[in-house]
Amino acid sequence: PNSASRGAGLTRVDLRHYRWDAFLNDQWRLSPRLLLNFGVSYRLVSPFRSIDNRVSGFYPLYFEPPLSGQIVVGGTPQAERWVGRLPEGTLVHADRDDWSPSIGFAFNPMGSNWLVVRGSYGIWYDSPGEWLFVDTLSRNYPFYYIESVDSVSDAPQIDFSKPFTAEADRELTIRGIEPFLENASVHHWNLSVQNEISRNW
Repeated sequence: PNSASRGAGLTRVDLRHYRWDAFLNDQWRLSPRLLLNFGVSYRLVSPFRSIDNRVSGFYPLYFEPPLSGQIVVGGTPQAERWVGRLPEGTLVHADRDDWSPSIGFAFNPMGSNWLVVRGSYGIWYDSPGEWLFVDTLSRNYPFYYIESVDSVSDAPQIDFSKPFTAEADRELTIRGIEPFLENASVHHWNLSVQNEISRNW
C-alpha cells in the first residue's frame, strides 16, 4: 500500500442546543372581496455545543500573511481572543437577527367562490444541522484526529502489517468553521387562481 489513514481519540461529543420560536399573525378583511394576512416570526437557534467542551478549530480560517493561526479549544482564553466571548462548548456565535415577515391575500373579483386569486410571500430561515458541528468542531485535534500516511507509489514505504510505524510523513487534518455563521434564508412566494367548476367542485 502507498497510503493509510486511521481515526484516533474520542468521537462522542454530547451536543446540545436550544431553539426559540415566536410569531404574531393577523388577518384583516378590507372588503367582502379582499382578505389580507400579515405575519412576523422570530427564531433564535443556538449553535450546537458540547457539554464536555470537546470542540476545537483552526483560526483564522484564511491562509494569508501573516500566518498566525492556531488550533483553539472552546472555553479557553485563546478561543475568546480569536472569536469573542462565547458559551462553553462552542466556537460559533448565535445568529440573532432571523426575523421572518410574511404577507398573503385572497381576492374574489366576482364576489363569490366561483373565482379566487390567492398569493403570499415570506422569508424563512434554516439553521445548520448538528452534523456540521460534529464534523467541523468536535472531530478535531486534540480530542479526535485522522492520521494519514502516504508514500510514493513506485517505492512504497508502508508495511501492511504495521502501516503507522513506517518512515513516511504523517499529517493531521484540522477543520474550522466560520465563527459568525449566518443561517440560510429562503424567500418563498406563491400565486394561484382557483375556479369553482360547479357546486362543491
